[in-house]
Amino acid sequence: MGSCLSLVAAALLLPVAPSTAATWGNTDAAFYSSWGFSDDWAVFELGNGNVQIQNHSLIYGSPTLTLQSNGDTVDPDNIPAPPPPPVKGAPKPPAIPAGTGAGDIGIAGAAGANVKLQVQTSRVGNVIVNNASGGTISANIDNLNSVASVTSRDLTKDVTAANNLSSTLAALATSTTGLMSSNAALSNPMTVSGPPGPPPPPKGPPGNQYGTLNLNNQNLTLTATNTTPVVFNLGTFNINKNSILTLSGSADSEFVFNIYGGDINMNQNSGIVLTGGLTPADVIFNNIAGTKPGDGPAITNHSYLSGIILATQQSVNVGQQSIVFGAVISNGLTLNDHSIIESPDN
Repeated sequence: MGSCLSLVAAALLLPVAPSTAATWGNTDAAFYSSWGFSDDWAVFELGNGNVQIQNHSLIYGSPTLTLQSNGDTVDPDNIPAPPPPPVKGAPKPPAIPAGTGAGDIGIAGAAGANVKLQVQTSRVGNVIVNNASGGTISANIDNLNSVASVTSRDLTKDVTAANNLSSTLAALATSTTGLMSSNAALSNPMTVSGPPGPPPPPKGPPGNQYGTLNLNNQNLTLTATNTTPVVFNLGTFNINKNSILTLSGSADSEFVFNIYGGDINMNQNSGIVLTGGLTPADVIFNNIAGTKPGDGPAITNHSYLSGIILATQQSVNVGQQSIVFGAVISNGLTLNDHSIIESPDN
């Protein structure tokens, strides 16, 4: 028996000056605080995209999970381990007993939009919907035990923060120093330099130059050698067929991937893993739609991404037993088929 929540609100989004900071904290909480968010989101939707969590998928946080039944906490170390993750070397998220969940989901919506949240045979944490969206936000939840709570508040600040974050990162130039690579032949195409901005039209004049990342049954390790963010401006981002991209650095290192055209494609047991002192809060995949707002990141077929996916104009697809260890900030989300989003210190 489903429960349904409908909230209609009207308000103007008030712009604030974008952050000019190029660095942020090493933890999930520090990242969100640095960029002006009101919460440590596991998932945040802005715009007019829907959020669908289906078919035994999970959104939660660690290191503790809140029990819905009595508010107690569960230590993940004492929870039976799940099957091995799809990518060798990736951390194992804890199994979640029935009735538990954590990991906040923000549904902001947009003026005039009719945004839907659907949770079917899945489990998520606290859902916060925007009471100042200027549109309609509705929730269809097939089981009251599927969510920890549903509340509402003004999320205008978070919408502004997400858009400012994307535009600030998009203005960063490709790094020319501070990086070591395990395979120059694979990484050199990533460092083609050009002024930030929208990519040239397909088959058009050369215009701005953008790097490419194409791993096909190949492994690549990129190591940050100082505390200046390592920045890539890419037009292509493909990791397929058992390929692993390893990002390495200290606790003060950071990586920014600006993907113009907004396409992250990961499938067939591929992965992005972190080593050294890096945490998911140190790695941002900023998807810039350009002329293709309908396309978006796809993490599918037993793949794994560690970091924060930022796609303010696009919907993100995580499916077929895939994992995002970090967060998804996007204009819509489909999480399907035993897939997981885990917020590391939500």
